[in-house]
Amino acid sequence: MNKLWTYVLLAAGFSALFVGCSDKSSNEACQHEVTMNLDKGNFDAVIASGCADTMQRGAAYFGKAGFDVTNVINNLSKTTSNSGTSAGSSSELSIYMTALLGKVNETTFANLGLSKAEYNDIPATSSFYKDAQFYVGIVDTVRGLSLIKSLVDVLGDGTVNSSCDANNNATPDSLDAAGCAMLIGSGYPVSQCIPTGTMTMVSNKLNMTLTNPASSTADTHLYRGITIKSSGTGTNISTCPDPNQYQYLLVSQGTTTFYSVITTASGTPQCYESAVSSATWPCPILDESGNPIELAYAFGESITAAIGSMNISLSSGATATNDVSQSIIDIMNTACPSGTCTQPAIANYLQTYNK
Repeated sequence: MNKLWTYVLLAAGFSALFVGCSDKSSNEACQHEVTMNLDKGNFDAVIASGCADTMQRGAAYFGKAGFDVTNVINNLSKTTSNSGTSAGSSSELSIYMTALLGKVNETTFANLGLSKAEYNDIPATSSFYKDAQFYVGIVDTVRGLSLIKSLVDVLGDGTVNSSCDANNNATPDSLDAAGCAMLIGSGYPVSQCIPTGTMTMVSNKLNMTLTNPASSTADTHLYRGITIKSSGTGTNISTCPDPNQYQYLLVSQGTTTFYSVITTASGTPQCYESAVSSATWPCPILDESGNPIELAYAFGESITAAIGSMNISLSSGATATNDVSQSIIDIMNTACPSGTCTQPAIANYLQTYNK
């Protein structure tokens, strides 16, 4: 081999060595940047990064949905050790609706879905699989509770108006009214709403089609719009919406008696009846197939899936996982004691808020 060719090979070897080191250094720098962006809440940067892994992207979408995993875990764990509350009592719902969840909307659910998809991409053969399933359980739990929050956050500001209690039963009127809507959707007369005698249905519109001016997609579902009023001379009347009325949207199940209460966009109603443009209603939140999300069914589906994921993660023996898992089981046992999440069961869960 001539001397010149030897020098070329040596030069190529050294070049490859330094390129390899450069690549390694570059990857480490990129990973460090991803970690820093996660810590700083720069979630879009994490999602767009070419070196972010599946777990990091799952965390980024969860953060983009508006949730902090440490806060979620702490609040779920709190309910199993709350000294003033027996495990599984409905007063846990007040913790979830205030300390754990803020404002939720259609974007919230979309990002939660993307987060779950990332975590579910971790194969069972991966060393991260059990951790990923733990986070899937967290995501599903938050989704289930967010479905409820979207129904009771009547002002769209991320809060529950706990001070408005016209019927003086220690449950916010917005939750009493939401429970009443679920009972009516199941075919109960308004006279059987809980608490009896303080809830009235002041409007009931059947077979509506809705138009959302923000969307070009035609919605062909048939809706029922009801307005519930809570009455009484109870506490903090001045904090109640005037005239203390709450709108709910239900979707027909093909009968004249049974309708499913659906998850709606919080805040000022945006949709209007196609036949009466002046009559507005909360817009339904639609799933990826364009169908309205039925609250009771979707809640049960999410919590059941969360329990299944937590059971996989539990085999790791982590104490924190066990605490969170028990909280999720308590949610299911309290909201759906028969094991099936029905509208009357969810109504009871709402109307025994903080008890």
